[in-house]
Amino acid sequence: MNRYIILVLCVLTTSCGNVLMKSSANILKSLDSPLKLVFEPLFILALFLYGITTLGWVWCLQEVPLNKAYLFMSLVCVYSCDVLDILWRDNFYSIYY
Repeated sequence: MNRYIILVLCVLTTSCGNVLMKSSANILKSLDSPLKLVFEPLFILALFLYGITTLGWVWCLQEVPLNKAYLFMSLVCVYSCDVLDILWRDNFYSIYY
C-alpha cells in the first residue's frame, strides 16, 4: 500500500482520537475520580487509535520525508476543529486557521 495512503489514514485516525478525547473529557466531568476514566470505553478507544496511528506514522517516515509528512498531519487540526464545531458547537473562528 502506498505510504501516502497510510498518512491519510493517520490523519483520520488522529482526528477521531481527538474527538474521542473530547468525549472522554466531557465524561470526566461526571466521574467521581479522574482515575475512573481509565475504564471508560471511549478513552480506551482513543488511546488505541493514538497507538495505531503512531505505529503507522513511524512506518511511513521510513520513506516519506518529514517535511512532506508533516503537511499531512497538519490537517488533523483542521479536521478535528471542524468535527468538534459540528458535534459540540465549540466555536472555532477562521483566525485559528
